[in-house]
Amino acid sequence: MTNQPAERRTSPLIVWPACGFLLVVFYLASFGPVTWLAVNDGISQNTYNFLADTLYLPLSWLNGNTDFFDEDPIGRAYMKYVLWFGP
Repeated sequence: MTNQPAERRTSPLIVWPACGFLLVVFYLASFGPVTWLAVNDGISQNTYNFLADTLYLPLSWLNGNTDFFDEDPIGRAYMKYVLWFGP
């Protein structure tokens, strides 16, 4: 017999929510660089419109149907982040 410590495993109850949270953070953060690419001719306007109409549709819906980006401090900070990349 060897005296090796037992392998420690991280609980899936911690890993899966953390992965979900990071996925949402990266999704939200990706809109800024996509905007920058569109402004600086890194991608065509048609590609940007396609991404805005498909991949970023939840953000467009949130902008058009709520006051989140106007009244909420988190929404205003997010809009400042996106506008930092764009015009």
